[in-house]
Amino acid sequence: MSTTTSHAPTTHPPGREVELATIGTFLETIGTGTAGVSALVLAGEPGIGKSVLWEQAVARATATGAIVLTMSAAQAESSWSFTGLTDLLDTVADEVIPELPAPLGMALEVALLRRAPEATEPGGRAVSFAALSALRLLAKRERLVIAIDDLQWLDPASAEVLAFALRRLSTEPVTLLLAHRTETPLAVRAVEDSAPGNRAKVNSAEEIIDCLPDHRTTTLSVGPLAPSALSALVADRLGVALPVRAARRLHQQTGGNPLWVLEIVRTAVVGDRSIVDVASGSGTLTSDVASRIATLPGPARLVLLVVAALAQPNPDLVRRAVRMLLAEEAFSALGTARADSPDSPDSLAAASVAGVVKTTANRMRPTHPLLGSVTLAMLAPEHRQVLHRRLAELVGDPEQRARHLAASAGTEPDAAVADALDTGAAAARSRSAAWAAADLAELAVRLSPTSDKQAAARRFAVLAELLFAVGEVEQARQWAQRVLDHAETGLPRVRASLLLASLVYWTEGSGPAVGYAQRALADAADDLPSQARAHTLIADLGDHPVKVCRQHAERALTALDELDPKAEPETRFLALTVLSGCELDERGQLPPDTFELLEAAQNSGARPAVLDRVGTYRGATLKNVDDINGSRLALHAMIGEAQTEGDEVALPNLFGHLAMTEYWAGRYAIGLAAAEQGLRAAALVGVHPPTPYLARGALGVHTGDPGWARSHLPGRIAGCERVSDRRGLIGYHAVLGAADLVDGRPADAVRQLRIAFDVADDLGFGLAGRRMRLDGDLGEALVGIGELDEAEDLGHELFFAGERALRPSLQAVALRIQGLVAAARGHTSTAIDAFGHAVDLHNKVDFPLERGRTLLALGNTLRRARARQKAEEALRQAESCFAEIGATPWRTMAAGSLRSSAGARPDSVLTPTERRVAELVATGSSNREVAATLVVSVRTVEGHLAAIYRKLEVTGRTALTAHLVAS
Repeated sequence: MSTTTSHAPTTHPPGREVELATIGTFLETIGTGTAGVSALVLAGEPGIGKSVLWEQAVARATATGAIVLTMSAAQAESSWSFTGLTDLLDTVADEVIPELPAPLGMALEVALLRRAPEATEPGGRAVSFAALSALRLLAKRERLVIAIDDLQWLDPASAEVLAFALRRLSTEPVTLLLAHRTETPLAVRAVEDSAPGNRAKVNSAEEIIDCLPDHRTTTLSVGPLAPSALSALVADRLGVALPVRAARRLHQQTGGNPLWVLEIVRTAVVGDRSIVDVASGSGTLTSDVASRIATLPGPARLVLLVVAALAQPNPDLVRRAVRMLLAEEAFSALGTARADSPDSPDSLAAASVAGVVKTTANRMRPTHPLLGSVTLAMLAPEHRQVLHRRLAELVGDPEQRARHLAASAGTEPDAAVADALDTGAAAARSRSAAWAAADLAELAVRLSPTSDKQAAARRFAVLAELLFAVGEVEQARQWAQRVLDHAETGLPRVRASLLLASLVYWTEGSGPAVGYAQRALADAADDLPSQARAHTLIADLGDHPVKVCRQHAERALTALDELDPKAEPETRFLALTVLSGCELDERGQLPPDTFELLEAAQNSGARPAVLDRVGTYRGATLKNVDDINGSRLALHAMIGEAQTEGDEVALPNLFGHLAMTEYWAGRYAIGLAAAEQGLRAAALVGVHPPTPYLARGALGVHTGDPGWARSHLPGRIAGCERVSDRRGLIGYHAVLGAADLVDGRPADAVRQLRIAFDVADDLGFGLAGRRMRLDGDLGEALVGIGELDEAEDLGHELFFAGERALRPSLQAVALRIQGLVAAARGHTSTAIDAFGHAVDLHNKVDFPLERGRTLLALGNTLRRARARQKAEEALRQAESCFAEIGATPWRTMAAGSLRSSAGARPDSVLTPTERRVAELVATGSSNREVAATLVVSVRTVEGHLAAIYRKLEVTGRTALTAHLVAS
């Protein structure tokens, strides 16, 4: 047996030359300025030496001058919110927090326990936004390195925030140094799985690694050491010279696992046994670690146990815990060996001398995670309960206390513990740690006495809300339904109904959603916040006429006015948006103080998600009152906020609204790009609002691609019908009607547009801006099929509505409809006057397609009146307008009219049969219908059409129809 001598470890771990060279090569990229995230992932089984290599990598990264943020995760910390984020940012928080926007800085301070949460908790992603902004600030100064050891134990809240940031750090130079284990020993897995409240809903290692770019991630699998390297390691760490035969046996027994070898040799040295004998009789890594723990002095073992069980142990807390535990019979024997006083520094010193605990920056940790895990696994269940009960008395954080109490409670219901878990869940929720809050709330439900039905129902409701917040929609619905099944009255029942209203709207439609909101209203009794929320949801989710929505929104605001002005800001904000929308629907104008009221409501609450901000509402609504530039500016600002904060859920809707704004503004190329971005964003996040589909369909129609709308929008219509979304039907039918109109099928266009118009009229939408500005298409289509009286009524109604709302764009379209009716009746001078007045109004607003269409109608009417020069001038202006915005079908129509005005060539004269075919096609008849009418074959009709197109120099049914109307 060799003797042990004091021996300092070498600078580089023996046997790891290849791994160290790989690390060195990877780290050469630090400081090169390469943008984006790159990562080195050290993976391997427990005890294989990942942490040693990770420490080498961190030291080398620090030597490059990079900003290095480090943390070593621990099992006890994995269930406590934001321990990882706190460790990473603690040394730089004072520097970066003042540079963040105030709401984000406050959210980060709350998460890091640097300030108490305020009455209104931060928004669900505020901490994520704040962390992202902080990392970006740091990365702008120097190459940023984020180093995490034992990634598998990173707490889920921190993992979620870090993953959120990594997905968005695309231009900043950021390097990750990660170490995680790929295999869990059975003994360790048993204690981890049995720990209450430690069911990681987020697999931290997978969550982070899935965010890393494959082409810039180096995964280094840390394998076993060779026998010679094991000998060098033992000599370096323990000062023991291994015989060659012992080294080979140890390698065979342990698979070359260095920690296992060290534990075997250390046990042999302590017991003065032959290493060869120990190697041949060893069992497993965990059993050998357990053997070593069993030989520790009592105080050292007790310190190790306390350190392993606490989330953030410091020497003072550990001393107090040791003193308290030694008063318990289960642990009293551990105070009798090798320590004069169990609460003296000697107990901590004993653990340090034994090599099982280390202290860094006032934080104590096991020298290897397995030491802590196995120590806890060795503890009898009843003793573990005592341990956690005593630790619960010492820790001040409500979340830590709740978890210790849960671990001490066993499986029997306990009202006091359930109350503590309620408090812990609320504390986690106030820090935006929704996963942790949901986990604690579920534990509270499990430990809630069944005899207290009201308390159980309240906990069901809280759990349902938290599960919904973290995206567990189906589970949230199940727990909310349990509230309704168990509670006949009371606030929990109301909360569950309100939650169910929001849940089922997206899956079952408006009717069921409103049903739950009405149930909540009936159960709310005198609870004004619940009444207000229920009224608001009925108004917002319901498929009601505008007047009904207005009534519920006003009732909600009346209820809120009886409360504190700053109470229920989210409900007030939503009620105000509904009410202003009603004003827009009915009168075509927004109330003058709309945005001031919304700003006040928003500022009195937590920072909302991007879709719920005033800027988004401003961008979505201003285009409906002809403020195109205001809408554009607001939407660009909100898209910037969403991209900066990583709020992908908002992007489909924002890009859709921007595309619609640019469509009305006549900037078709920009609109198409925005619509495509919106559709891609929708596919990415699985949220499919109507706006990008409507904009893409409308832009396709007016740029010569009506097929897109015809292939995509019928399915959207079916979805609206399935969930009773009549508002959605308006836009989809309007776009399909426009496609039929442009394609020269006015009868089909009228059918589609009447559906949209009738639904809008039934809902009380009085102005064109809220019904896709379909009035101009409907009026033209009605004239095309000879329904002149209906078209005339539509024109008069639209003109007076536009006059009341001070909307020249609507008046101009109304005058065009009136001009088309007059021209069809042969009242040429009246028509020309109406078109001229309409053009003057068009020049006041920025809707170039509508201006071009009015000029086209004016030119055609002037041509029929033999005013050739004026006709050609109007038609050239129309063609120029259409060409500038890219309205291909309309440009083709204008060009055809110009050719007709210039005079027909001899070879352009149609035969009587061709003329008849052309006229039937222009009325919207299909080739098969024309063939049936003329009693010829479809092939014959197709031949006539080819000759017609050639003679008239037109390229399709739309241009043919325009030519015939103009001639």
